[in-house]
Amino acid sequence: MGSLTGGAKIWLTEVRPPLGTAFRNIPSCPSRLRLEAAQSLSALRALWKVMGMEGLRSLVYRFIWNALGLFLLAKGVYGDRVQISGLSAAAGVVLLLALAQAFVRPALFLFRIVAFPLNLLTLGLASFLAGLVLNALVFFAIGQTHLISGFHVRDFWAALGMTVLYSLVNAVGAMLFGRRE
Repeated sequence: MGSLTGGAKIWLTEVRPPLGTAFRNIPSCPSRLRLEAAQSLSALRALWKVMGMEGLRSLVYRFIWNALGLFLLAKGVYGDRVQISGLSAAAGVVLLLALAQAFVRPALFLFRIVAFPLNLLTLGLASFLAGLVLNALVFFAIGQTHLISGFHVRDFWAALGMTVLYSLVNAVGAMLFGRRE
């Protein structure tokens, strides 16, 4: 694949202006909002390059699926012990859970290495239970600290039950909207 010539570079910049200029001409848009929008678009473009169209679509579908599932579980199954105000609060919780998983997963991997003999004896049940309890602790912490307004978890047992059901919703979403390779 050859490099772009000077004429092609000029044509590309005329057709597709830089990100910052897309929001510069909107008079009612404050400069901070324009900067945030430009940064969000550049983050989406970076994700697009890494994941591709199919991967990004799968990520968005699974995010919406998990937010909707969490909202329905909180309203239907655990309505008295888990309060959630709306879909935006559910989306915030799903986003925080995903970020927390990025940090918790290495600790769980370390536990699996250290507790290998126990995992061997219990056929992996110890690792599964440790992951479940760790996820419930994260879910409970998000609900107790009010990081997301409109989301509250009353007790740890409700968080544990919601974690079990949410993991089932997540697994179904992965089967429905997972990347097909």
